[in-house]
Amino acid sequence: MSKLLTDHDEIRSWASAHAGSPALIYVPNGHGGDDVVLKLRFGVRMFASDQDEARDQLGGIEPVTWQEWFEAFEEHQLALRVPDQVDGNPAGVYSFEKRA
Repeated sequence: MSKLLTDHDEIRSWASAHAGSPALIYVPNGHGGDDVVLKLRFGVRMFASDQDEARDQLGGIEPVTWQEWFEAFEEHQLALRVPDQVDGNPAGVYSFEKRA
């Protein structure tokens, strides 16, 4: 079973319970800008002291604040689908869905 989360506090609580933190991936869109892909990272310590140093060199994953993450979450009208129980690494068990 799974549940669909849209409440910011519930999402933060779920991520925190699984050592998750917010991140974004900026993908060039071919029109001079970037598309934003939301991601949750698990088991990785994020340091906010310098965003340039914090950028993940493999994969272009950038740690961000929850506020930045939720701005993108709301802009894209997303919901987070999570399982009722997580066995092992939660990285592959969540997904984003467009809100109806």
